[in-house]
Amino acid sequence: MDTSEPVDTTPTDEQARERVEHMTARTVSTPKIDLYETHESITLLADVPGVNESGVDIVLDGNLLTINGFAKVDKPQGLNLIHSEWDTSDFQRVLTLSDDVDREGIKAKIKNGVLRLTLPKRTQGRVKKVTVQTE
Repeated sequence: MDTSEPVDTTPTDEQARERVEHMTARTVSTPKIDLYETHESITLLADVPGVNESGVDIVLDGNLLTINGFAKVDKPQGLNLIHSEWDTSDFQRVLTLSDDVDREGIKAKIKNGVLRLTLPKRTQGRVKKVTVQTE
């Protein structure tokens, strides 16, 4: 006869939130990006029209960098929309980072629907030119 206590398998609130699938009737698009590189960093520019700083979620999990953008277009006050040719969409882009990126130094800015991520390179592994001086 088993006298052990029953195990509570009811998920905590946090566990339940993690299991929830986010369903939306809106379109999810992959934003177009440009990448620029210098000796010190990589700069990523992503077009995310309609997204502002409160609508961006950037998560780094191991080597995966996930960018989620949630577009919100404010309707001008006092006006009623009667025709629209621009459809808002949410955005998602997942990138794999190399080990050369300094994860602690990543910075993000957004302005006018363009997200700018600065991914600094680790100081280890950078090419360094040694200058030779005369005595």
